[in-house]
Amino acid sequence: ELEVIMATEKGDDGFRKVNRGRRHNNERTFDLPQAKRKPSTPLNERCLGYQHAKESTSNLQKISSPFVSGEKRSSITSHSELQRIEIRLCGLSNLGNTCFMNSALQCLTHTSPLRKHFLERKDLSRNPFEQKKISLVYTNFLDDMWNSDKNVIDPTNLKRVIAQIAPRFGGRTQEDAQELLTFLLDGLHEDENSIREKTYIKMAVDEEGKTNKEIAKEWWDKHLLRNKSEIVNIFHGQVRVQITCSKGHVTQMFEPISQLTLPIPQTTKSSTDCKYGNNIHTTQENSECPTLHHCLELYTQEKQTSSFCEKCNDIITSSRKVQVWKMSQIVIVHLKRFIACKFGHQKVKTMVEFPKRLSLENFTENPEEKNHVYDLYAVINHIGELYRGHYFAFVKHDNSWYCCDDVHIEKMSEEFVVTDNAYVLFYQKWEQH
Repeated sequence: ELEVIMATEKGDDGFRKVNRGRRHNNERTFDLPQAKRKPSTPLNERCLGYQHAKESTSNLQKISSPFVSGEKRSSITSHSELQRIEIRLCGLSNLGNTCFMNSALQCLTHTSPLRKHFLERKDLSRNPFEQKKISLVYTNFLDDMWNSDKNVIDPTNLKRVIAQIAPRFGGRTQEDAQELLTFLLDGLHEDENSIREKTYIKMAVDEEGKTNKEIAKEWWDKHLLRNKSEIVNIFHGQVRVQITCSKGHVTQMFEPISQLTLPIPQTTKSSTDCKYGNNIHTTQENSECPTLHHCLELYTQEKQTSSFCEKCNDIITSSRKVQVWKMSQIVIVHLKRFIACKFGHQKVKTMVEFPKRLSLENFTENPEEKNHVYDLYAVINHIGELYRGHYFAFVKHDNSWYCCDDVHIEKMSEEFVVTDNAYVLFYQKWEQH
């Protein structure tokens, strides 16, 4: 989609073009200059596929002007170095359709427990040829993003090591930000995992005479026998899955998860019924659009399925119900905007209202989880269509919200954080001091 990428630098005679793309071993590579200054461009002109999205996205006007009223719109590259150090925000070079990666990286950069872990650790060698290469490159990337005085960072090295564990991200095509996020966190986990020899472990436990809390702990302890890292401590949670076969036999599992992937109810024009797959979910009266609460209701709704029942020793019709059991410091909520349909895949553009402070008390039977609340601090957004769109991020820093669009960082009003472009939501557990 981008045949040639131009990087710009400021000379005596103004802005000039430098570093055209070059080919090496049939792959296009780019040497982007560091921290170049560039005049601000309106977001609606920078978003790939904006004009097409404008025709099909009813709430797009919110994104076209999300910035603080009366404040001069300028990219981070127009700030002085002193301002750059004060706000600690940094743009990311687009390497050719890599907005999906940049938006995910901005959100992870503002995930404080993860950032603190990598920037404060002392046990990681700076030798890139040793093991833990992903951790090393990511640590160096974070150090540049958070501690340097650079205005723009080139994430080429990080992109290269991500492609080593997931080759699909090594090209120049647009990919899915949530999938990249998953692969990157998995790669960091495997680098950091202190369990190097993983033996087979049967996850089922003896439930006789035990409470759900005891059973859940046994499941979690078995998970830690193969997975022990700071990624697990920060991101991994647990859901309770209960399967009841048509003959009344009940099986339950306490499965580990790293993200909550929620279906989006589809509101019909003629009623308030929301449809997803073969299930019908009714929204509250007078509700113009579904909320994150409705998505969680649909996620925890009992569904009919076919599964193998050990007691019946056969594949049999069953009901399946999922409930949140416990979440960790960070809750990543993935809204299923891209779904399979009869003719391939399509994007769900339904507006989902989501809160700045999230409680899961209505979706868990665990008394400990009912007491926790989570604060929103970052959002990955996707604008446009399935195969023609653009990613950008909203991040919260020092109680202010910023729009991160590749090299451009602009302060924005909090009222525009909730839009129909929201794709992945990041919440952090609120700790009362």
